Amino acid sequence: MTSLASAVFSVTVVSQNGDGKSALVTVGNTMTVGTLKVLIQEALDIPSERQILIVQGRMVTDDTLTIGSIGVTEGDLITVAAIATPGNAAAVHRAPDTASLTSTPAPPRAAIDAANVPVDPGLRFEDLPADMPPDIQREVFLKNPHLLRQLDHINPNMAAAIRSDDPGAFRAFLIEQQMQKFMGQRAESMEVQRLNDNPYDMEAQRAIEERIRREQVEMNRQLAMEHSPESFTRVLMLYVPIKVQDVDIQAFVDSGAQNTIMSQSCAERCGVMRLLDRRFAGQAVGVGTAKILGKVHLAQIKFGDSFLQCSFTVMEENLGDKNMEFLLGLDMLKRYQCQINLRENCLRLHTGDHFVDVPFLSEGELPESKGGTKKDSSAPEGDDAKPSAS
Repeated sequence: MTSLASAVFSVTVVSQNGDGKSALVTVGNTMTVGTLKVLIQEALDIPSERQILIVQGRMVTDDTLTIGSIGVTEGDLITVAAIATPGNAAAVHRAPDTASLTSTPAPPRAAIDAANVPVDPGLRFEDLPADMPPDIQREVFLKNPHLLRQLDHINPNMAAAIRSDDPGAFRAFLIEQQMQKFMGQRAESMEVQRLNDNPYDMEAQRAIEERIRREQVEMNRQLAMEHSPESFTRVLMLYVPIKVQDVDIQAFVDSGAQNTIMSQSCAERCGVMRLLDRRFAGQAVGVGTAKILGKVHLAQIKFGDSFLQCSFTVMEENLGDKNMEFLLGLDMLKRYQCQINLRENCLRLHTGDHFVDVPFLSEGELPESKGGTKKDSSAPEGDDAKPSAS
């Protein structure tokens, strides 16, 4: 039988947050990790919910485990790291001192709490409080899909954890991320010490030079995150809605393509294969190769409320993407003196006596295969449309 004296003992807890704090804490074999965290909060002033305990090189995250079950004995050293709770994805990457570079800070928004989770299309990453609890932070992202879509490109793993059906997955992700950051800082410190021990060695000199270069690159990236975060978001390609023989098509606007091109499957759905001039068959060579079936010299295409005449090449394979069925090339763009108006978000065509403005399709109007958010149907677009009779 274990005596009470042997079941109660002291351990040393040390903070790894740079303040060098340490303390002796009296524990018992049957005490839970959660209770130990409360004692550490009193001794080291680290909130219990933010603590990560490292025992004999292992991270302990289950508060229901007992001191005896995790192998802690008399005189052991327990390392304590504190999790930060980043209010936004950019905060994970942003250096603390770059905030001072902003000349005109944005006005603070109302506090975000469990009873006040906003649904706001204008909400930005920088509007989120840095000390927002993980459960509320997750709720904010779920209620504001535009933030979550941006997070897909800044930190896809974080976005996946937020979307998970398990609410604890996001908290576990934050803990893992902070542990990786902690281990990285520790390895960094050891590397700096190694270089400082022998600074005149040629290999050390090259390593120091490379470290300086990486720091400058990182500083440049942090400045970009601070002043132009939009450069880190996904750019949606330009598509306009058109009709060919009453079949709806999403046309890709490509001023870098010499000719206007339609895929064979699209031409079959639109019923224009009967107009195909196979004397223009050949091979297209570019990034890849594809077989040219021929050319349709004249077909009527509806842009907005206007009908315009168009000629296009028909290719055997789809155009770089399974759903890129029609590519509006430079020949047609020049023919109708088109303007790609990004301010008004539209393609402007000049028809001789008036202009036709065709709005670019939004993210919600495009299928996922074209970079949008609309769920792809099981059948390709336009399959229900019947080709017109010849």
